[in-house]
Amino acid sequence: PRGPTGTLSGTVTAAGGEALGGVTIVIHPAEGRERAAISGPDGTFSLLLAVGSYDLDAKLFGYLTAHASDVEISEGVTTTQDFTLEPAPSFAVSGVVRDTEGAPIEGATVTVEATPLAPAITGPDGSYQFPSVPAGDYVLTASAGHCYDDEKQSLSVNSDTTLDFTLALRVDAYGYSCAPAPFTYDSASNLVSDASDEDSFPISLPFPFTFYGQTYDTVYMNTNGLLHFTPVPPYSYLGFNTSIPSPGQPNAAIYALWDDLLVYFGGSMRTEAFGEAPNRR
Repeated sequence: PRGPTGTLSGTVTAAGGEALGGVTIVIHPAEGRERAAISGPDGTFSLLLAVGSYDLDAKLFGYLTAHASDVEISEGVTTTQDFTLEPAPSFAVSGVVRDTEGAPIEGATVTVEATPLAPAITGPDGSYQFPSVPAGDYVLTASAGHCYDDEKQSLSVNSDTTLDFTLALRVDAYGYSCAPAPFTYDSASNLVSDASDEDSFPISLPFPFTFYGQTYDTVYMNTNGLLHFTPVPPYSYLGFNTSIPSPGQPNAAIYALWDDLLVYFGGSMRTEAFGEAPNRR
């Protein structure tokens, strides 16, 4: 501060008398910017301020905010302002995370933002619970990653509260999306290779295939578990996973099992067409 100054100091304790560290002391001047101090492990804080009158708030998660009004700071003087924080009443917050079809999403993460509360993970029925959330206003985020967009909601907690989430599928500009689905294995009989590495093999498709606005009659089967529709130089190393999209190869691709795989030592690459036109795969 410029001009005449004094010192504000004090100690923050809980109702039981124990020192509280990490408490934010927000200093509200009559004019100008707010300032803040953080109490140390012993609950003490100290801050040099311009001479004047201030309102103070002491804030710590899990406690009710304590307030002091018209605290005077005089030149060359240390003004002491202590705080005692009362525990905030706490309540349960629970709910269910579903997709847009109403199906529960297992393994989704629900987070109470800007708090030390550990995230809750949904069970097989999509349900989650925070047993004890202090009264207050919060933002909660539900996230299932991968195929789903996150959803944020505001919540005021003053009693046991239910908050449900509906997560929409991520959809790109071409309308493509993904969704969890049961896995089925279809055996294929047409051998492409059983002794290769870092290689791509052109496969004539049994029907035209349109992918991101382009129609193809050939696909390249790569030993690193991906299908790409545009050729790459021979023996290109495509096993390193990178962000998608990327200007680097592989592009125009389906990244089904993308990794640094080896086909030899008993593996093989095979193809098969199933179904009848116009319902072939």
